[in-house]
Amino acid sequence: MLGLMVWNSSRIMLACAGLCVSLIGCDRAVPADAAMPVPTKVQPIPEPVVPASPTPTHTAIPTEPLHVQTLPSGIMIEDLALGSGAGCPPGSTVTIHYRGTLKNGTEFDSSHGGDPATFPLGRLIKGWQEGIPGMKAGGKRRLTIPYMMAYGEQGMPPVIPPKSDLVFEIEMISFE
Repeated sequence: MLGLMVWNSSRIMLACAGLCVSLIGCDRAVPADAAMPVPTKVQPIPEPVVPASPTPTHTAIPTEPLHVQTLPSGIMIEDLALGSGAGCPPGSTVTIHYRGTLKNGTEFDSSHGGDPATFPLGRLIKGWQEGIPGMKAGGKRRLTIPYMMAYGEQGMPPVIPPKSDLVFEIEMISFE
């Protein structure tokens, strides 16, 4: 049972009887005519303390692409920064910073916060083998990779569920 008593047009007193047990777990009902507690001293709410952000160890990856391309394999390439110099040839060994997420944004791997990672492209998932060539030093790219060009139907449990499309943000440091 719920009882309302209107004091005037701007104040409403709400008292409950019987609902107390189900809503807050107490073992007794509050009488409908019970007085509502009135605070005697109002405590100001302190301002939240915001820690200073750490100095980033990498350049932030822009979110708006300069160029978008979808390959026949279904890999979507979004160039976020073009970089300079020659483009990375297929089969190169690359030194990169990267961040890997599921399509829902759940991060499963990252090189940020540590040293860049160095990989021979030929030993990586097909999505990287197709999506990284052409990047220039200093370039930044987002790859959206269909599951069949990533870890396939099986995924990499428990980190990457079966049939997971993946998103990688990649910053090319160098290649050879």
